[in-house]
This record gives sequence, structure tokens and C-alpha cells, in this order.
Amino acid sequence: MPTPDWRAEKSAEIIKQICNFLVRAKAKNGGSLPDPITVSRADLAGVLWNATKLHCDANEEGSRALESTWSPELPDFLLDHPERCEDSLGIVADPNYRDPYYDRPTDNGIIPELVPEQGCALELRHKGVAVARGDSLRGLAVRLSEAGLEPEVYLKVRNALLELVRLPELAQSIAIVSEWDLLTVADT
Repeated sequence: MPTPDWRAEKSAEIIKQICNFLVRAKAKNGGSLPDPITVSRADLAGVLWNATKLHCDANEEGSRALESTWSPELPDFLLDHPERCEDSLGIVADPNYRDPYYDRPTDNGIIPELVPEQGCALELRHKGVAVARGDSLRGLAVRLSEAGLEPEVYLKVRNALLELVRLPELAQSIAIVSEWDLLTVADT
């Protein structure tokens, strides 16, 4: 029977191979993943889903300190950002990491469906500079995932969005995490 170390090693290799393939495919297509490619995105997503699940399960079994390190967002993140593979695998293997995905009520989705008043948008800023903009908190979370942030920063900010129960008023801001603010702005 394979040991947790063996499963973690093998699953990490699968994930790295897929991410390397995706990096090459994106480079050949001007920085974006072509669809369709020889193997479809859905096929790759399925392989990443299984490989990341296997990897996180093996890490959790091998270290009593780890639990709940996998979420459906991990394979999606790697599919969109294969160049961040090594960092992402390191984050989920960190003994202090726990993905809050399953701690949230799922009846209305993981990210709360908070929407600003008519004619307004939400803007997420880092040190005063706009990083992402959306017409709802969920839309903002999608834009955040596309912003090219380091995985650790992305997860920290995304997890802070999970905690929101209200939005700021027009022209007001809420501190999300250190140096990150959420603002409601006039939609221009």
C-alpha cells in the first residue's frame, strides 16, 4: 500500500507536469491558454482536481497538524495560473495553513452575494492602487483571482472577503487586511 509520502510525491509530479504543459501552451498562445487544445481544459481541470485532492489528502494523512487544506478553488487556480504551481503546493503543505472553504455556509455560495447600490461598483485597492473592480462581491473575487497576485496574498485577501457581512457606503472604504481596502465607488 502506498505511503502518504509516496502519494504526495506522485501527485505533486502530476500537478507539476500539467502546470508545465499549461505554461508552454500559454507561452505559445501569447500568454493565454488556448481552448481547445490537444487536451481540453475540462480534461485538464479534472486531472488537476484529482491530483490536488490526492496531494492534499496525502499531506494531511502524513502530518497530523494539517487538515482541510484542499478546496475546489485550488485546481481552478492552478488551471488559470500554472506558473504558480510550486508556490501553491508549498502553501497547502504549510502546517499552519487551513483553507476556510468548507467553513462557510454554501446555500448562497462561498463568497457572500453582496451588491452595491445601483450605479456603484466595488473596488479593491492595495496601498491606494486599484487591483480589482466588480459589480458584486462575487464578481470582485473573480477579478481578484485574475489580478496576478502571489498565491499567499490572493488567499489572504480572498479569505478576508469571505468574512464580509456588509459593504462600505458610497465613497467609503473598509480595511480588508493590512494595506488592502474595499471601496464602493460610482460606476463610471
